[in-house]
Amino acid sequence: MIELSFTVPDEYNGTIVKVFLRRYCSISARLLVKLKHVPMGITCNGVHIRVIDTIKTGDKIKIQLPEDKHPAIANKIDMPPIIFEDEHILIVNKPYNLPVHPSPGHYDDSLANAVAAYWENNGEGGRAFRPVYRLDRDTTGLQLIAKHAHAAKMLAGNIDKEYIAIVSGNVSPKCGTIDLPIRRCEGYGIKREVGDGGERAVTHYKVILCSDNISILSIHLETGRTHQIRTHFSYLGHPLLGDFMYGRINTQNDDLTSDCNIIGKNLISRQALHCANIKFNHPISGYEMNFSAELPDDMQKIVDNISHI
Repeated sequence: MIELSFTVPDEYNGTIVKVFLRRYCSISARLLVKLKHVPMGITCNGVHIRVIDTIKTGDKIKIQLPEDKHPAIANKIDMPPIIFEDEHILIVNKPYNLPVHPSPGHYDDSLANAVAAYWENNGEGGRAFRPVYRLDRDTTGLQLIAKHAHAAKMLAGNIDKEYIAIVSGNVSPKCGTIDLPIRRCEGYGIKREVGDGGERAVTHYKVILCSDNISILSIHLETGRTHQIRTHFSYLGHPLLGDFMYGRINTQNDDLTSDCNIIGKNLISRQALHCANIKFNHPISGYEMNFSAELPDDMQKIVDNISHI
């Protein structure tokens, strides 16, 4: 069972436990209800305490997080390289051809299965799998996972991610913002398209390297729609290299996207997209944290070739 510990500051002297936990510790109302059913769920200086009891400056308040009712299913497949881990979060460098969640054709060989097996082997089995965001199956890079519900709540929507993408064509202007709504592409399952009635989607980009027919982009997302980067750049006629779902359909320039398929087939076998950097405040300590992951070999080779043109 995971324990969280907090010290009461001066400004909460004389307040009740509920106010301190909700306002200062950002504990959700739902979790507070669950803690009532956990033995020694909330303690003050080692003594069980109720949410209506009063606390004072310097008191040590601890909560025992309840066990997860729906733990991830473990399966011993290769665990991706671990970038960072503590009792609250786990960060891995996800390879391509690895879905984050179990899905059709990948019910027992997803990142969720690998992480569950890793935790089980380390005596931390029984956890639910809580990715703070989700990378596509063939997108590589930094995947942040919360180890408990409170960490997931604190991190949700508060991660600054930088993606590196390799797209077809010479993107112009060299930096800009794409603000175009994204909706489901009717009849294509998970596929998305730009169109009226979709959800607002905002993508900020900067060209960091380019040749006549390939551009390397640094991308930051203001929103987090499914396939947002792939959909936006496909619509603008600059689909990601190797992205055969978005390389031909729903683009403004058929000649350019045909060229993309030829280039992508020769250089890379999946969409050229990598989550390279993440920045966030730790869900418990509040300290700013920064992590990076180098480009995988298939993308790095393309970058090296452009660098020597």
